[in-house]
Amino acid sequence: MIYISYPSALRFWLDGNGRRRLTPPFKKVKMCSGNVFTREPFEDLKFIAEDLNLPVPLSLMAPSQEQRSNNRYCTYVTKPVAMPEHSFIEISRGVYMACPELCFLSAARDYSLCRLVELGMCLCGTYAVIEGGQKERIPVTSVSRLKSYIDRAQGCTGVKQARTALKFVKDNSNSPMESKINAFAALSMCHGGMGINDGVPNGVVKLSAKAREHHSTDELRVDILWRSKKVGLEYDSTQYHTTGAQLGKDNSRKTALNQDGYKILTVTAEDLRWTNRIESKFLQLAQMLGYRRRKDTFDNNQVVRRRVIGEIFMNDKPIWEP
Repeated sequence: MIYISYPSALRFWLDGNGRRRLTPPFKKVKMCSGNVFTREPFEDLKFIAEDLNLPVPLSLMAPSQEQRSNNRYCTYVTKPVAMPEHSFIEISRGVYMACPELCFLSAARDYSLCRLVELGMCLCGTYAVIEGGQKERIPVTSVSRLKSYIDRAQGCTGVKQARTALKFVKDNSNSPMESKINAFAALSMCHGGMGINDGVPNGVVKLSAKAREHHSTDELRVDILWRSKKVGLEYDSTQYHTTGAQLGKDNSRKTALNQDGYKILTVTAEDLRWTNRIESKFLQLAQMLGYRRRKDTFDNNQVVRRRVIGEIFMNDKPIWEP
């Protein structure tokens, strides 16, 4: 048997490229002591990695220090003593993958808090990260499942960081940039964010009959929605190459939402290239929501906030790298 662990397992859940795609709920299994892929030909690991579209060396888990045997096709980590039961998922006969919840906990050892929030948003999101973009998929986990797993992982390294990050993670983010925006908005000011943690990713607005006169559907989704305040944030990645048809569709969306009393703040890709513009946009959002931001408190958090802005918005690393 082979137990594929973090970080290889994390890459499997994130990138969406492996040919073995699974639909929750998964069949979870216990890790059996001694059942580790160490005596089979190591070249077989190369074919397993290719089949799952994972780079070598694969990261594998061994029940004990004595069973570790690194080579060019794999590196081993030792099974944590306090790891919860059913932390692995059988993806094919004799091949087990660390579950998304274990991957999140393992990443908590390596990731900064803001990147860990972004990672959690991705795992709980409706997209997979692929080369050159993204593709749609069902979420591989949820905030409630992550919290439940962390609660059962007392004694494991990373629990404290993971629990802190989960205060800011939300379900149903629809794109990497939406995850970044959500993470920065939700993080508390002392952690370098804006402390706006009550938005709902991909929130649904049911349109009134009057609003439907301006749009052809009964409901609209907003990238981040504050329903009680009737405020939404939309990310526009097509600022400079939008067709006439798309402009017309966007205008009809805004008109319909405005008709029902919603105020929409648009954030563009160009806005997110500049630190001052990012701060200005999110201060505008806080003002729209009625949140007061004392100037002295905002200024005192500038150093940590700008570090977080750099990590979230100016970081070219893929999300599977810390």
